[in-house]
This record gives sequence, structure tokens and C-alpha cells, in this order.
Amino acid sequence: MTLMTRPGSAPFCVMHTAFLAHLAPPDRARFGHQVAVLSAGRPVHWISAETRADPAEPRLHLATCVNGTIAAQQALARYQSHGAWLEWTAQSPHPRSSAR
Repeated sequence: MTLMTRPGSAPFCVMHTAFLAHLAPPDRARFGHQVAVLSAGRPVHWISAETRADPAEPRLHLATCVNGTIAAQQALARYQSHGAWLEWTAQSPHPRSSAR
């Protein structure tokens, strides 16, 4: 059974850390597209912990994908890239989206 053929409507969660930097830019875009495609039949909550353009500001990020598109995005926290600390920066525990 694959994710796409799994019965039911429970949301999927995709989570990764320090992954996207290992992909070429076109592959990063393709990965994001594939995560969105997974949401064709159910919501997908995409949690990523990646260094952004400024390596001093790594971000824990949540995107909610619905019907093949990113419906909501929110930066959740800043963190030290090797786990020494995490500072929660989100104003609310859940972003507003049409997925709920």
C-alpha cells in the first residue's frame, strides 16, 4: 500500500530536517510540488526544519497543503541547527487554514 492508495481521510504528516540543502534547486521545487500533490485526497501537514537564506536563522516551518496547493504556512520557531536550543516564535499553535 502506498500513501496515495491508503484508505481513509486522515491527514498525512511529512517531516524533515536538514534535507533540502542536499538537493539541487530544481529537485527542491519538485519535492515541494510532490508534497502538495499528496494533498489531493486529504490534508498534508508539512513540517520542515531547514536553514533558510540566512544560516544564522534556521526555522521550523509548518505548511498545510489541501487539494494540491499550499493553503497555509507558518514559521513556528527558530532553533540552533544542532539542537542546543529552540525558541518558539509562532503566535498561535495552529495556522488558520481551510484544512480544519
